[in-house]
Amino acid sequence: DAVPSNNLAPVVVRVVRDKIRVLQVAGAPSWEVKFQRRFLKGDPSVDLVSFFILRTPRDITGEYRDQELSLIQFPYKDLFQRDLWSFDIVIFENFDYQPYFAFQSTQLLGNIARYVEEEGKALVMIGGDRSFGLGKYGSTPMADVLPVRMSDQGESVDEAPFKPILTEEGSRHPITRLVPDLEENRTLWKGLEPLDGTNVVLGAMPDASVLLEHPTRKSDDGSPLPILSVREVGKGR
Repeated sequence: DAVPSNNLAPVVVRVVRDKIRVLQVAGAPSWEVKFQRRFLKGDPSVDLVSFFILRTPRDITGEYRDQELSLIQFPYKDLFQRDLWSFDIVIFENFDYQPYFAFQSTQLLGNIARYVEEEGKALVMIGGDRSFGLGKYGSTPMADVLPVRMSDQGESVDEAPFKPILTEEGSRHPITRLVPDLEENRTLWKGLEPLDGTNVVLGAMPDASVLLEHPTRKSDDGSPLPILSVREVGKGR
């Protein structure tokens, strides 16, 4: 061989041993939901189960016959009683539980709280007009495991565009550290497009880590309004 150096090529092989099972439940289809589904489905290490166009019990008791409806009934009992424990992560994306299982909410949402705190699993809640206080989660068992404090009254959505501020803790956290260099990471966050708005919560839990905060709005204790927060509760997060 005249040029033996071109006989070798370095290749990075990613070995996936165990898949991460993710349950995504969204209150309505949106661009954010579409992005999340594509992102997760594109990862070979993720086994995704997604629900984003849901049939409510009102559809069943209404004037429509079952054969006239194109959607199956949202299997919330199976998901949050029997199948919940097989997932590693549950994502509630702008999801309001009340139209689906309000009469069983204490039991089913309590299962999710135990799933995090006792089973060591993960819960993600993404904002919108059906999330956090607007979704009436402040008086449910899930409120005990979320990283923010909520109220079921007087809470709103601030629709004014803004650029979130990266906190000191956020600059070092793996979720918000886009690149290894701290200064370059801060520059990247400053260069991102503004967000369209945010849920207005009461504030962060005392043991939560705030990674992104609002530049002007304040929590009820005077601290900046949390935009992205994480928290470890019991064995989970």
